[in-house]
Amino acid sequence: AKIDIKGVESQFVGLSKEELMKYANDPFWVRLRMTLFVLFWVLWLAMLVGAVAIIVLTPRCAPPPRLAWWQSSPVYSVDVDTYSDSNKDGRGDIAGLTSKLEYIKQLGMRTLLLSDIFAKDASGAVTDYLEVHSSLGTLADVEALLNSTKEKDLHVVLEINPAYTSTDHQWFLDSSEGKDGFQDIYIWEQGDEASPPDGVMASGESAWTYNAALKAFYLHQTSLDSADINWKSPKALELFTGVLRFWLERGVSGFLVSHTYLDHAPVLKQATFATEQDVLGVLKEWRQVLGNYSSTHETEHRVLGVRVDKAASEAKPLYGSSDELAADLVLSKPFEQLVGKPGAASLRGFVQETLDVTPEGMWPSFVLGSASSSRLKERAGMLLDGLHMVAALVQGTPVFYNGDELALECPAKQCIMPWAEEGADNPVV
Repeated sequence: AKIDIKGVESQFVGLSKEELMKYANDPFWVRLRMTLFVLFWVLWLAMLVGAVAIIVLTPRCAPPPRLAWWQSSPVYSVDVDTYSDSNKDGRGDIAGLTSKLEYIKQLGMRTLLLSDIFAKDASGAVTDYLEVHSSLGTLADVEALLNSTKEKDLHVVLEINPAYTSTDHQWFLDSSEGKDGFQDIYIWEQGDEASPPDGVMASGESAWTYNAALKAFYLHQTSLDSADINWKSPKALELFTGVLRFWLERGVSGFLVSHTYLDHAPVLKQATFATEQDVLGVLKEWRQVLGNYSSTHETEHRVLGVRVDKAASEAKPLYGSSDELAADLVLSKPFEQLVGKPGAASLRGFVQETLDVTPEGMWPSFVLGSASSSRLKERAGMLLDGLHMVAALVQGTPVFYNGDELALECPAKQCIMPWAEEGADNPVV
């Protein structure tokens, strides 16, 4: 008897062996299988060829640009007279700096920016661009420093003031005597001693001093013991070209122009280093001097920088243009614009503004500290470590002021580096 069990459905168990064999040798299914097999391999080979074609024909990504030495590492700005004292006279010196090069290299710094080391008078005006200030050492000490930095793959950049010299400088003495070729390298104005031209210094004193021998006034916008260079004089360019070549021959890797009158107000109409065009003209001339030296001596690029007390957006024209290059690095105001409690927003603003205003094709720099500002620790506070990290990672050349790596805090803007003990390679941290 047939028994129906409700609720139980029959399950499909597939084809039996006999049923499969029935179709295994069927001509239609044989052709279908062969067609699909061939089609699979044709499509696989087509994809392989296509992938190879894409790899071969697709334009390659441009290799990352090779950075110059002044772009690939931080700059360590050093005040030599407060860094390391080798002869125990209470002031830092060149020999002391030389003894600490290993420490500087361990910091990851590859470029040393030396503050004005030239011979100068009590007011700070240069008396000789070819000599070293006696308190810092001798020319032989500088040559020893340059030889040591070369051995350690470090570079030295000198800060130089081309705006004015001391009245004790031989150039001024020659000019004040009317020596042939030197008459116009300073700014002279004919006139009566009782009627000086208009213009005063920041102190309120007249910016003009009378020379009885020439019956003319010379301009000095900084101090009574200085005299302003006339950058409209071809002789001035010739003399400074000689200065640049003198130091290049000894192994200096570049120069930082400082003490422009761009930061001064009001600007006297007779000044020749006070407008953007004035400074640009000098930078372009010096850029050619350095470029020609590198080409003729087949050496690496010699860097040219300029320091101005302006925001990055105001200083950007000093880069020049792609057709007429001027400064490689423009050191604008340091990170000192923070008000209240510094934070990530202020840091981001500082970095972003600098990147945004740097002209296309030029290289930005981030000045974190300088002798003209308070210590970075005092300005950045808890942001100090983050600031160092960001500066090291962001595209651009960070400029660190010596001692800021230790978070030094000093009542004065300049303070002696606290070396642990006599002869120690590392300072107290």
